[in-house]
Formats: sequence, structure tokens, C-alpha cells
Amino acid sequence: MDSLVPADFEITPEHRNLMLQRIQERVLYLLQQDMPFLLNSLYRMDVPESRLQQAMKNHTDLSSVASELAEAIYNRELQKQITRKKYASSKPTDIDIELPKIE
Repeated sequence: MDSLVPADFEITPEHRNLMLQRIQERVLYLLQQDMPFLLNSLYRMDVPESRLQQAMKNHTDLSSVASELAEAIYNRELQKQITRKKYASSKPTDIDIELPKIE
């Protein structure tokens, strides 16, 4: 299976759309077949439950709910990557801490 993310991590609109499509397919399946697993997954990905409630309130068909949730998942994961990248470059390189001696 081809990777959804190119080796240089440059995400083109085509890659973004493909990722959203794949996420939407999986979310739709989980909406229909395994709602508890979907809820647990959203929690672990740190997507607020209010996003699911909002999507369910705004749409009557599951495909539209899945599309909105896919967008929320994609955006949350992108936000986490940006945060990691931001703080990874500001790690201290030399820390002067004296550890106590263990006797």
C-alpha cells in the first residue's frame, strides 16, 4: 500500500483529499458498526466529544457526519504535529543539573 504522506512530508491538496477520504471511510464504518470504538478513538486523538455531537446535530445522514468528523480528526492531528515541531526545536541542549549522590 502506498503511503498517504510523501517522504518529504509536503502535503499537497491531492494528498490531503486522499487522507480525508480514507479517514472518512473509516469513520463511516465505525459510525455504522462500532460506535464505542469510534468514541474511544476520538477521545484518544483528543477530538472533543462536542465535535461529534455538533456533527450529529448538523447532519441527518451518516456520510456527512463522517465527513465532518474526518475533517476534525485531520485538523487535530495536524495541530498536534505543528505543536510538536514548534517545541521540538526549542529543546535545551545543555542542562546544568546536579543530581544528588546515592549512598
